[in-house]
Amino acid sequence: MGLELVLLKVLLLWHFHLAGGLRPQAFTKVKCQDSCGGITVPFPFGIGGEGCFLNEWYEIICEGNGTIPRLKRINAEVIKISLPYTPDSGSMFADRSGTIEVNLPIVYSNWTCALDSNRASMVAPNLHGSPFVYSARENVFFAVGSSNLLAVIKNTGPVLAGCSFGCIRQCFSYSGNCSGYGGCCETGISSLVLQEFGVDFLKEGKLISNGGGECGYGFLANESWLRPKLPDLQALIKDGHVPGVLHWGIPHNSSVGVQLSKSCTKKCMKRTLSGLPYPPYEFYCRPGYFSNPYIMDGCRDIDECEDLHLNDCTDICENAPGTYHCKEAGRMVKFVMRGIGAGLGSIVSLLLVWRFYKTMKKK
Repeated sequence: MGLELVLLKVLLLWHFHLAGGLRPQAFTKVKCQDSCGGITVPFPFGIGGEGCFLNEWYEIICEGNGTIPRLKRINAEVIKISLPYTPDSGSMFADRSGTIEVNLPIVYSNWTCALDSNRASMVAPNLHGSPFVYSARENVFFAVGSSNLLAVIKNTGPVLAGCSFGCIRQCFSYSGNCSGYGGCCETGISSLVLQEFGVDFLKEGKLISNGGGECGYGFLANESWLRPKLPDLQALIKDGHVPGVLHWGIPHNSSVGVQLSKSCTKKCMKRTLSGLPYPPYEFYCRPGYFSNPYIMDGCRDIDECEDLHLNDCTDICENAPGTYHCKEAGRMVKFVMRGIGAGLGSIVSLLLVWRFYKTMKKK
């Protein structure tokens, strides 16, 4: 068994050498900056000149001496960009749909409530006309404050959701959930296609205006990020912003969308981000492939044999395009021996030819 393991290692090293090593992952266009502030920026997003990003909606500018990526068109700081994936692609992927996580402003009931005057409330980005929507699945509407108020999130008119909050003894406390006590409440949003929203604060049915003296804070936030932060609501509010999640796709009539629709068959697939007037496409790599489906031939084969969690082979794992095969060790050892024998035979032949050449030269 020890000999078999040694021969297997020889085979793997030999295969790696012949293949020229693993191919680099193609997440960005050639000659384009691939990251900013430690955040990877995959195409169709991009940093740099024309051609590095699909269109103006996807342009990222790198500010703060190269430490802060910002989505230029909607003026939002970028925290993370994720490509779409198919659920069977493996544990290295984290999101089902393409998402971009950005900092969204906390909305105050009036300007005097800002705990930091330099972080006064702004309006959340208007996404109309863009390929982005606020995620109803990953975001939750939260409201906090020190008075008995009702906070509602609206979509240019209709109320989408609302919750009331207040406190009797201790405000800004957290007991496991935002149920309306301790100055905190939360609710999901009903709209699956949310591209613009505002927050209103009401007391006894009346809208609170600036200078009203009542302090309320409302925000749409990534629930998985926010939940552990709730015990310290004061610090959260002072920051003036929270991470929120946007879903994205690419225009179906864009040159890239049309081209990928024709070529994306064996290694990738597409689906529609429904609900928008002109639904964008989402492209994703098929199971067994990964990397960036928005670049031509961008989906790369996953070598399941390199990760024990991606294969169930008990003896020998052999990688194949989009999949892998399990083989018995005995048969593989015979194959290795034949390969090594052929290689040694070639070396011996070359040595004999060289020896013959040296002998003839002396004569």
